[in-house]
Amino acid sequence: MILFGSYPGEPTLGRYLRIAIEQQVLSIPTFVTTFLQAARSATFHSPATLDILCKVVLDAHDASDSPTLGSILSSKMPPLSIFATIHDAVVLLKTAFTFPASGFHELTTSASELLILLVSCASDFSQLSTGQAMNYWNDITELQQMPLESHVRQTLDNFTFSLSLVLGDDAKINREAQMMHSIQMSLGNKTDSLAPTSEYETTTFCLFFDNLVRLIASYCGIQCV
Repeated sequence: MILFGSYPGEPTLGRYLRIAIEQQVLSIPTFVTTFLQAARSATFHSPATLDILCKVVLDAHDASDSPTLGSILSSKMPPLSIFATIHDAVVLLKTAFTFPASGFHELTTSASELLILLVSCASDFSQLSTGQAMNYWNDITELQQMPLESHVRQTLDNFTFSLSLVLGDDAKINREAQMMHSIQMSLGNKTDSLAPTSEYETTTFCLFFDNLVRLIASYCGIQCV
């Protein structure tokens, strides 16, 4: 893992990790949690490196006869640790969208598939505090603004709906008010920089209404097209 910092995207290092996992020198759960934590560091912010590491996990899972919880994550892993690992995967996918598109490495695809696998391991949402649920909800909501594949978006919609149940009505209302205020401020700034016209006002209203509909839909687990 450390060598990837000096040799980004080096396929030999990827092959070494695959062999280590195949020969059970390195467990998949240990690799997954270590990799996702390391991926937060700028040292590993190479799309080629991150794509290789994601695919090491995906290929190891495909070769395993175990279910996802028991394959890429230990079945004995505490629920809060599972949620923290999912959050790391959310951050990874957000990072993936900051890189220029490349025909050689499809990081957004491999990171999305890894996130879907990890989300399937989440079960006991009651273990989350309101603050933790809000933190995860915020990051996933930001991620949902990215051009996600439909099956990825549906998975995240279901996950955020479960988080919203933890937040409760008061927290959701406060969060909704904050988001609407941010949208209004953003649109207000655009209005200040452009001459007021009826066409612009119509566009502004449509954008505001679209954001409102998507926010409500996310609470209800409905996918907006």
